[in-house]
Amino acid sequence: MPALHTELRPGRWGGGVEFRQLRFFVTLAEELHFGRAAAREHIVQSALSQQIQRLERELGVRLLDRSAHHVALTPAGAAFLAEARQVLASAQRAVAVAQQAGNPAPALQVGIVDAGYAGLLHIRVWPEGPNGPEGDHE
Repeated sequence: MPALHTELRPGRWGGGVEFRQLRFFVTLAEELHFGRAAAREHIVQSALSQQIQRLERELGVRLLDRSAHHVALTPAGAAFLAEARQVLASAQRAVAVAQQAGNPAPALQVGIVDAGYAGLLHIRVWPEGPNGPEGDHE
């Protein structure tokens, strides 16, 4: 079976496909109504329509069958929908991983105390403030 090759122009992902176009397409595919999809994305209907047309031009395939009162996915649109959802989910995971790596959660330290020492302990817990856990608390 011959390998499938998709040519990408230098410096452009998917030849110019944008994440927002993927998001708009997924929303429209879920709603199957331009007005509701535009409202969900907080954009005007004409802007949504233009972005979907640009996406179709960029891909070179029709993703939707449109009529005055009907929107349906084409076979290419149904196939693209599954992939677009995966790309968006992957992008969200990448953002979360980067944010977690940049802001690691403080480590939880746990200790075990022999029951014989319980009466001798005086435990106080303070939220970590600007001076850290060792700062002035009284």
